[in-house]
Amino acid sequence: MLKYNIIEPSQSEWASPICLVQKKSPKSASSTPNTPQYRFCVDFRLLNSLTTKKVHPIVQMDDIVDMLGEAKAKFYSTVDMFNGFHQIKLDPGTKHKTAFTCHEGVFESNRLPSGLSNSPHTFQLVIVRSLTWYKLGKVH
Repeated sequence: MLKYNIIEPSQSEWASPICLVQKKSPKSASSTPNTPQYRFCVDFRLLNSLTTKKVHPIVQMDDIVDMLGEAKAKFYSTVDMFNGFHQIKLDPGTKHKTAFTCHEGVFESNRLPSGLSNSPHTFQLVIVRSLTWYKLGKVH
């Protein structure tokens, strides 16, 4: 993450702890089930408890399926937003609050991290605002 400028060294007084969460076992035949893999996570619970929550709605998958069933569109499209949160830059004035500590020091996010209470809402809002100018129909 440091190499790709997703995080950078920090002097912030804010510092959330990190934890490693074991990923679910892969289901492919080529994977080795005895080798657990871990996901790097930052525990933002304290920061989230102090955060004013966003109110941009996130459409539920059941609602999308219902809308698709009722639609009379000729085409449907999907986009896989791989590492989508990391495509959104954080405000330089507030990114210090995303600081976390690890064995290599203190770092802060330059990009929208997973685990913040407003990350999904912010991502959804950015995507909707980015795509609705196409006027191709509904964007969810």
